[in-house]
Amino acid sequence: MLGRERQMKLRTKIIIAIALISFLIFGGLHLITALVIDPGFNNLEMQDCEYSINQALTMINYTLSNLEGQLKDYADWDDTYNFVLNRNQQYTESNFVDETFENLNLNLITIVDANRSLIFSQSYDLNASQKVQTSEQTQNVLVSDENIWKFNSTEDIISGFILIDNQPMFVASAPILTNLNQGPVMGMMLFGRTIDSRELEKLSQITNLDFKITPISELSADKSGFQILDPLLLNEATIVVDKENPSEIFGYYLISDVDSNPTFLLRITQDRVVNQQGVYIRNIFLIASIALAISIGGVFLFLMEKEVVKPMMKLAATVEEVTLNPNSIRKNKKFSSSEELELLSSAVQNSVNKRLEGMNEVSRMVAHDLRNPLSGIRNAAYVLKKNFGEKMGEKGNTMLKTIEDCVGYSDKVISDLMDYSGEIKLDKIKTNPRELVKKSLTTIITPSNVQIVDETSDEVSVSVDRGKIERVFSNLIKNACDAMPNGGQLRITNRKVYGKIEISVCDSGIGMSKEVLQKLWTPFFTTKAKGMGIGLGICKRIIEAHEGKIEVQSVEQKGTCFSVFLPEAD
Repeated sequence: MLGRERQMKLRTKIIIAIALISFLIFGGLHLITALVIDPGFNNLEMQDCEYSINQALTMINYTLSNLEGQLKDYADWDDTYNFVLNRNQQYTESNFVDETFENLNLNLITIVDANRSLIFSQSYDLNASQKVQTSEQTQNVLVSDENIWKFNSTEDIISGFILIDNQPMFVASAPILTNLNQGPVMGMMLFGRTIDSRELEKLSQITNLDFKITPISELSADKSGFQILDPLLLNEATIVVDKENPSEIFGYYLISDVDSNPTFLLRITQDRVVNQQGVYIRNIFLIASIALAISIGGVFLFLMEKEVVKPMMKLAATVEEVTLNPNSIRKNKKFSSSEELELLSSAVQNSVNKRLEGMNEVSRMVAHDLRNPLSGIRNAAYVLKKNFGEKMGEKGNTMLKTIEDCVGYSDKVISDLMDYSGEIKLDKIKTNPRELVKKSLTTIITPSNVQIVDETSDEVSVSVDRGKIERVFSNLIKNACDAMPNGGQLRITNRKVYGKIEISVCDSGIGMSKEVLQKLWTPFFTTKAKGMGIGLGICKRIIEAHEGKIEVQSVEQKGTCFSVFLPEAD
């Protein structure tokens, strides 16, 4: 039982150590995930978002470049040049019809003279496919903005964004020249295209991107808008990425108008495919980490159980069960194929063997030295009784009898000690359980209140040293009778079990507690007032010398049953 408790403690410590190692492995892999995998996918997601924004900016630049080309066709034309000179309305009526706006995808055409005085301005609703009057606010913005018409040379073209009627608009302006691109500059011309949902949808289809261009005033109204705008306005970042939404990622880029004022915000919306892939790979990695940690822990636990725990427990159990039996001292058991544990077990066994041999030698020397004075005391008592018995009277003879009894008891103790520490030599003969039990019963005076039930048979045979085995049963029967002070039944049976003959001695006495059972085979342990506590130890040694074993079962207040297993005779 003590060995099992030690085994549990050792196994528990190993399990805790393996669990800690597995946890450290998992923690290390999880740290790799947090420091390498997650940041890596975050960077990929950022790069992907930045790439999309650059794609959108490329598309915007392409759109402005296309608008510049359309404008140049009309600005470098003699008919436009002559219109500025003579204000011929036939030019506008024939050239700026509905089809022109539809084909060129324009929402605004404006012409001013060299002094920026408005000559012509026409707006067009592409959604309704009809001309609309240009608002006075739009006219004032166009006329008052110097940067739209500020050309450094006749070849200059100005393009960009402008806020018209609270909507962003692509605009391009150029000086009006002749077909030969000659002046002098008589006026200036502007094309505009409103960036509404229709235009954004068209651009999104071309680029396969979901993006919007909105005035920053629409975003700065809430708290999250400030968190996005502040880094852009303070030049802390050129691109801001918002990852608050678990399924979508938003990229923001600040766009300035033709006056170089930060006025518009480009927003890209993307599904978080990279992040989802990162989460998937991270989960796979974490699952693999857990599986790896469990596998390593399991393999390590298996190896420790096989190569360390079990061999150590066998070694501990063997050392714990070592008696003063010289026969058992010479037996060397192999506990493990591990060289280290084999060396440990050999060292422990050699140390135990040396100590036991020393103890046995001391026991024999003490027994021998005590037997000599006891013989002198016995002889002196005999002489006194023979020569002076009649003169000493009844009281003197009683004292001599006490001396003889004490000498006899001491001699028995010495004999038991010699038997326990000496090597057992067997003189085997073939006999049967009934003969052994019958002979043993004749050597014991059983109490009258104890019923003996002998159910042994003579149909099976055993090869034993008859005298020593009878001594075993005599000891067991005597102990059983002592365990029934108020009387009871003593039942002795035998049966054949797996090639061995089991002979059981069962009483209905007071039984034994678990604590007593744990110490039952411990040398010099006894619950009786008299005795050294080596009787059962001698019995165990005798049985083991016959290559048998002895077991005990006991329940308090119900009784005890000793079972002796002996090899069956051939």
